[in-house]
Amino acid sequence: MPQTAAMRTPSLTVSALAATAVLALGALSACGGESVTDRLTEKAIENSGGEGVDVDVDSDNGEVRIETDEGTFSSGNELPANFPDDIPLLDAEILSAVASDNASGTGDLGFVIAMQTDLSDADAVAQATELLTDAGFVPDETSSASEDMFGASVLNREPYQVLVTAIAGDPTLVQYYVGPIPE
Repeated sequence: MPQTAAMRTPSLTVSALAATAVLALGALSACGGESVTDRLTEKAIENSGGEGVDVDVDSDNGEVRIETDEGTFSSGNELPANFPDDIPLLDAEILSAVASDNASGTGDLGFVIAMQTDLSDADAVAQATELLTDAGFVPDETSSASEDMFGASVLNREPYQVLVTAIAGDPTLVQYYVGPIPE
């Protein structure tokens, strides 16, 4: 079913609050934020979000959690507790992990995991694809992303679609985008 502007509006509120929280956290972590600062930041974000917004900022470990009537957004540098155990990831350092229980305003779980590895971009995508294939994921032949063109791989297994991308560097940045399979 095509989304209307009215259907997308709730996720825009959560997205705007999330962006504000991440920016505030970045400013706080640069200043060595304290619990008083965290509480002030939480209240400022909650007040800007209106009624029914609960924010938890922990600048010591880089975590942000926003809960609204529309869903929950969390960000940190560890895998979220609700990340599916049956989606294998590369053995690499997690730089950031974002979760939403209202991805795209649909109510579905969605995740973005950023990692760094010493593998080349091609090897990172190939190894990630192999791990996912071994776990029962199937390459999406209808996707416009491919290893040859974009250093990316798209795989499906109900109920998830996983997009893996890699950007060459020292170290290589790898991102997993996990969400519902598009209809």
